[in-house]
Amino acid sequence: MFIELAHSYWKQLLGPEDCAIDATCGNGFDTYFLLSLGLKKILALDIQSQAIEATKKRLDEHFSKEIASKVSYFQMSHENFPEESYQIPIKLIIYNLGYLPGSDKKIKTLHSSTIESIKKALALLIEGGMVSIMCYPGHSEGYDEEIAVVEFAKSLPPNQYEICYHTQLNKPKSPRLLIINKSSSFQKRS
Repeated sequence: MFIELAHSYWKQLLGPEDCAIDATCGNGFDTYFLLSLGLKKILALDIQSQAIEATKKRLDEHFSKEIASKVSYFQMSHENFPEESYQIPIKLIIYNLGYLPGSDKKIKTLHSSTIESIKKALALLIEGGMVSIMCYPGHSEGYDEEIAVVEFAKSLPPNQYEICYHTQLNKPKSPRLLIINKSSSFQKRS
């Protein structure tokens, strides 16, 4: 349900000249969706080589070599961004938190590194850009991570960020979607 909602946000935001980062590319489903939008450049990150290979395979199977070459891969933690991300205008950064489906569940995102990453993501985004975060509170670290991410989002200045938080009220362990828009209308104070 919320994956489709996230995709609708991204589709409304992005155009063919935009660049995005999939900070947790996993099995490549979100990177695939971003590439299908015809973006100029996508950076796909994941700490696990298995995830990078799965994403590459998915894209190579469904897109021409020319289109698939718009994606650059980085095996690294989402806590930092590759140097290339500071050289292009990033309009969207997405996170699909938790662990890689079908892999070792001991390897998962952690709230401390996720908060650091989101801070860097907000600084990296161009005005009018967006951070999209899918949280999974169904396991203990996912629950702690969601609480930390929501509390961090609440602390952001309302004149600089617009925040939407989607949850299923009658399903407390269901995934949650947090959207942070970096406002293009605020005036920076000197």
